[in-house]
Amino acid sequence: MELYEKTCVPYEGSSARPIFIDEANTLLPKIPGWTIDSYSGKLLKEYTFNYFSEVISFVQKIFQLAETESHHPDIRIAFTKVRLELTTRSVCGLSENDFIMAAKINRL
Repeated sequence: MELYEKTCVPYEGSSARPIFIDEANTLLPKIPGWTIDSYSGKLLKEYTFNYFSEVISFVQKIFQLAETESHHPDIRIAFTKVRLELTTRSVCGLSENDFIMAAKINRL
């Protein structure tokens, strides 16, 4: 099953742990354009648009997706650029949910 076909699962209150870097590096090629920040350990991707209105439209789509999946990225907007950061706060690191969201965002 492809990552974008999966659904994010809740980790709140569970004994889930972050995924190991080996697994993260295995999943990374499945989400083109995303990187793992060596300092924060978060998944990162930056998008550039021609117009601010395109930025807002894109962010609205991410909002709808995040609400559906109950997994919310950090979003930074700088005029025609959008920077996304994904991490799973409840496990203090990356989880499969982050890769699922990245794959779904890539399909927007």
